[in-house]
Amino acid sequence: MAPILTYEEALEFDESKIDTMAYMQGRDFQITEFPYVTRYPLIGYHAKTRDGFVELFKNGLFVLNLGFAWDGSSVPIIKQIHGIFNVKFKKDKRGSGEHDGIYRLLRFGKLPRGKGIQAIADQRYCDVCVKDGMSETRAKHRLYWLKKAGHRSTLPSSRQPVYYVP
Repeated sequence: MAPILTYEEALEFDESKIDTMAYMQGRDFQITEFPYVTRYPLIGYHAKTRDGFVELFKNGLFVLNLGFAWDGSSVPIIKQIHGIFNVKFKKDKRGSGEHDGIYRLLRFGKLPRGKGIQAIADQRYCDVCVKDGMSETRAKHRLYWLKKAGHRSTLPSSRQPVYYVP
C-alpha cells in the first residue's frame, strides 16, 4: 500500500517537497474502497512495485492496492467512445487492471522479461475479459494486438513521465 505519513513524519517531511505534487497523466481508473485480490497464474515469483500498489506473491496471489490507477484497455476506438459518450465498459476493467499491474512489474524490472510472463499476462487479460462478458471474437482480436505491439509497454523506456508542480 502507498505510504501514509503520520503527523510526526509530516513535520519532518523534506522541506523541498512541501507544496509539490507529483503526478502522471493518462490514468482513468483507480482502485477504491478495498484492494483487488485474485489468484494469478504466475507461481514462484514475488514482486512488488516500489510504491506498493502492485504485488504478486510466490503462491500466485495478486494484489492491486487502494490507489492503484490504470488507463484501461488501449483500444483507440474504445478510447474515443469513452471520451465522446462518457461510457465506461465493464467487460475489460478487471482484465485491463490485472494486465497493467503485471506489465508495470515487468516495466520496472520486478519480474524478469523474456520468461513467457508477458504471454501469460496477455492470455489472462483475454480470459478475464471473456469471463466478464466480452465476446471471444473481440477478446481474440485484442490478444492479437497485444501479441503484436504489447511488448513495448514492458520496456523501461515506456514509463510515464512524472510531472511536478509548481
